[in-house]
Amino acid sequence: MKKILVITVVVLLVAALVVPAAFAALTDQQQEEIDQLYKQMYDLKKQIINKYVEGGELTAEQAQSLIEHMDYMEEMHRANGFGGMMGLMGRGGGHCGGGQGANPAPTGFGGGMMGGFRGMW
Repeated sequence: MKKILVITVVVLLVAALVVPAAFAALTDQQQEEIDQLYKQMYDLKKQIINKYVEGGELTAEQAQSLIEHMDYMEEMHRANGFGGMMGLMGRGGGHCGGGQGANPAPTGFGGGMMGGFRGMW
């Protein structure tokens, strides 16, 4: 009798953990809205880079390198889905570290998605 009770409790606990995750999926409309927000984010970051060029904080070459890297990252995220990427956005580290991967951040800018340029994010 105790064995059946223990098995029942274990099954219920596992179900309590699995069932909410199954209902937590985004709808297509929600995912589309998230994708649009990420696109806006990339566009705003490019505008910020251009403002740094205007202010003399970056050279045109540095800005071009950052924008090319950002375009690569946007393309990669679009192909693989934007979801789950929050750990990479503006926190330095993750898969986008400077000097690593197929399209590394520009030399001299450190790690992180945008190369860790000071004051940028």
